[in-house]
Amino acid sequence: MSGESTVSGKSTVMAIHRSGVVTDAEGTEYPIRPMSILEVEGRALRDFMVQRGYSQSLETGMAYGVSTLWLADAAARVEGGHHIAIDPRQHSGYHSIGMLNVERAGLNNVVDTYVESSELRLPKLVEAKTKLDFAFIDGRHLFDSALIDFFYVDRMLRVGGAVALHDLWMPSLRKVAGFIRQNRNYRLVPVDSVSQLGLPLRAYKVAKRLRTSTLGRDRSGFRARAENLCVLEKVAGDDRHHEHFEPF
Repeated sequence: MSGESTVSGKSTVMAIHRSGVVTDAEGTEYPIRPMSILEVEGRALRDFMVQRGYSQSLETGMAYGVSTLWLADAAARVEGGHHIAIDPRQHSGYHSIGMLNVERAGLNNVVDTYVESSELRLPKLVEAKTKLDFAFIDGRHLFDSALIDFFYVDRMLRVGGAVALHDLWMPSLRKVAGFIRQNRNYRLVPVDSVSQLGLPLRAYKVAKRLRTSTLGRDRSGFRARAENLCVLEKVAGDDRHHEHFEPF
């Protein structure tokens, strides 16, 4: 893949972060927060993919396409790189802005977008024998929805690949992380993001978890911390006995 696409992708997403807004086809502006990942998170994911040489990636939850631009920028650096974005509300909820931003960045030849629920599209990708190096789960944040996303992603993810979970301030996502770490052959990989929520917001999130007694309940490894992003590397296939279960 030419360097021109990667330069355009990076410049487009950096301009979005600087302005804090995205625009639809008519020029109407929409703030990117809180629907989009932070620059430090996007950069960390992009750098992680580049360092590992990952070229086949997928995300659930495209929204305004900010994470899409970061991940597609990484995939485009490898010949044959390809990124899949899945979002059922791309037209109805996000004014097709994610797809527009991919087009504006010149990454249409790298990104395939499915305007469909992930629980419907992911099994089709499995059936098509899709293989992945990296997946970013940031779609519907209910525990069972995120776990279903992981279940199908794992079927496609190569050993040595990785999956990232976002919004770990939410108990549902920490529970998914806990399940993976306790029951599947994955290991936590440090990434240089620190997920800089900003001190006031971070304090608010931790205080909310204290008020609702969610701190200390799970075994995800994130109980007393305010990380918002984690990356888990697949170290082996699923070799569990059918009666296997570890609390999480």
